[in-house]
Amino acid sequence: MDLRAQIEADLEDTLEGDFGLPVTLISPTGASETVMGQVAYDTRKYDPTTGAEMIIDLPVVTVRRSSLSTIPVNGENWAVKIPSTPTVTGTLETYAVEHPIKHGRSYGWITIYLMKAEQSA
Repeated sequence: MDLRAQIEADLEDTLEGDFGLPVTLISPTGASETVMGQVAYDTRKYDPTTGAEMIIDLPVVTVRRSSLSTIPVNGENWAVKIPSTPTVTGTLETYAVEHPIKHGRSYGWITIYLMKAEQSA
């Protein structure tokens, strides 16, 4: 097995293993798919006016490409549901995609930067 194939196989343990959480991706057509992935609930950002580093409550999700039947396309309006707490049984909260989804053919995972979804009246 070559190194890239080994890394892809290892993602089953590192992203979807005991530390994984359920992540539901909802396409613009309403089709949904739930996979296990990693959820980081806090994001490091920099204040644009001061340059100071901040930790803010904006989750980042990483999932294995090969576990998805459809890879999200940048520019489409995808929604993502993740547990509200870092437990498999946490109440699911819906988020929208904040930044372009980070993925490519060079590696076996995608990273999705989330923002809280606004509900319209």
